[in-house]
Amino acid sequence: MWAIIISITDRAFNSFAKKVPYRKLMTKNFYNVIFQNGSNVQFHEDGLLSFDYPINKVNTKLSIRYKDADPFVFLQIIKSEEYHILTELLTSAGTTEPKIIDAGSNIGLTSVYFKRYFPDAEIISLEPNMQNFEIQKRIFSANNLQNCHMLKFAVWDKVTNLKPRKFRDNLSWAFALAETDKVEEALFPATTLQKVMEQRRWSKIDLLKIDIEGSEKILLENQSFLQEILPVTAFIALEVHAEIISRASVSSILSAQGFRTFTHGELIIGINSTPPVR
Repeated sequence: MWAIIISITDRAFNSFAKKVPYRKLMTKNFYNVIFQNGSNVQFHEDGLLSFDYPINKVNTKLSIRYKDADPFVFLQIIKSEEYHILTELLTSAGTTEPKIIDAGSNIGLTSVYFKRYFPDAEIISLEPNMQNFEIQKRIFSANNLQNCHMLKFAVWDKVTNLKPRKFRDNLSWAFALAETDKVEEALFPATTLQKVMEQRRWSKIDLLKIDIEGSEKILLENQSFLQEILPVTAFIALEVHAEIISRASVSSILSAQGFRTFTHGELIIGINSTPPVR
């Protein structure tokens, strides 16, 4: 049975692995992980793979596109627990019901991960890509996640509409956007974190996670973000895309705003030296 399934998945990934050979080992690793630690593994005709997997010892129903970059996102966030250090920081701060913004939430795995560690968390996830958004919706619904607010918006320095731009391998985990003057190209609505907070009536953010494919540079150079969002943020985690803005620049900007920063894997993590009042 397993041999047949693995053979099918090998064929499914064959063309993908040829384009990016270094990922073939990661692909094998992904299937080893879900077959050894997961359950109810099912392949679907719509290109999705669904399975159950324990996150913080809680069984969680997940769905991914097995021909896209989703397996590697799973390995990074769920298997390798890239964001586990943030759960420790939040816990050490005495936070049991954190308010979390997941900017660039992709298919929602980071939000799900935090929800398994903080069941009473309130999470706002922002994702402009329709396919990513729909898979995220499916995962949130399958796990009956409460207090998770999904917004199909990009995060930007102003309210506007954006166009796609080519970035890195152009797969789903590298979905990037840019401004345009052409109305017919402006297909993706963008909003600001200030607007999001106003709508939810939040006065603080316990954790701001940002993974927006280079557009973090736009936020970090925006005075409103620096003066209105960062002061009310306790912890920030940014995935830095060095071809757009350097890690040194990100750390320097955060440090100037009163954050102590350190590198953790692909992330720069900032701890507000003067955290907002709870």
